[in-house]
Formats: sequence, structure tokens, C-alpha cells
Amino acid sequence: MKYCRALIKEALTNNYDIRIAASRILQAQASVGITRANQLPALNGSFGVETARSAAALGSPTVDTAGLRLSYMVDFWGQYRRATEAARAELLATEYARHLVETTLISSVASDYFELRQLDSQLDFSQETVVSDQDSLRINTINYKGGEYAITDVYQAKLLVQQAEAEGHYP
Repeated sequence: MKYCRALIKEALTNNYDIRIAASRILQAQASVGITRANQLPALNGSFGVETARSAAALGSPTVDTAGLRLSYMVDFWGQYRRATEAARAELLATEYARHLVETTLISSVASDYFELRQLDSQLDFSQETVVSDQDSLRINTINYKGGEYAITDVYQAKLLVQQAEAEGHYP
């Protein structure tokens, strides 16, 4: 079981789909931040000083003018609030997609691991069966030569060895 956990950990660390999903989450988080910033008040200001002299008279007074202008856009219809809600929903969907990729990967690795273990077990069993059938063939051959068994017992034991080797894919 610890090997399965190690394989899952390695798959999660090195899987490109997980990396892509993680980067999409970061993008969605940045999008929420930007959209949320649009919802907050923004003040724009400008300041200017203008100096004007009358060209008609040399000793005329100079006029200095200063101005300040501020603007704020009020979100009457909730446009920015809805955009923030949509960005948060997109973030949740992206996090769910990453979780789904992660869960699918874990499931796939675990399933493949246990299938491999099952095939290893079947191979071990096939090898043990071949050895057992070869022992039976050897015993039947000895007993045939000793006159205790019929030749059909030897043939049947040979057939069992051949079947076991075929199932275990032995040459």
C-alpha cells in the first residue's frame, strides 16, 4: 500500500494537467482581485495652475488660476458587483476542475497499481502451478517406469504441464 501512495504522490507532483489546473487557479484569483478592485471607489484628480497676463498693457496684473477635479463612478445597477460575483464563481469552477483532475488522476493510478498487483499475483500462481505440474509429471513418470501407473497417467500429467505453461506464457 505504501508503494501505491508513493506512486500517487509522484503522479500528483509530476502531472502536467495538475500544473495547468494550478496555474488556472492563480489566474482566476488574479481576475477576482482585479474585478474586485473595479468595485471599490476610484478617485481621479487633476490639478493645474494657469498664469495669464494681459498683452494689452505692460503693467497689468497677472491672473493665476488653480483647479481641482475629482470623479467617482457610482455602481447604480450593480455592474461591478455582478462582475465580482462572476469572477468568484469562475474561481470556484476552476478550483473544482483542479480537484476533479486530481481525483481522476489518483483513481487512475490506484486502479492501475492494483491491476498490476493482480497480474503479478496471477503470474506467481501460474509459475507455482507449472512447478507443481512438473513435479506431478516427474512422479507419474517414475511410477510408470516402476509399473504402478499407466502411460495415460504420464500423458495426462504432460498435458497439465503444457496447459499451465500456456496459461503462464512459458516457452
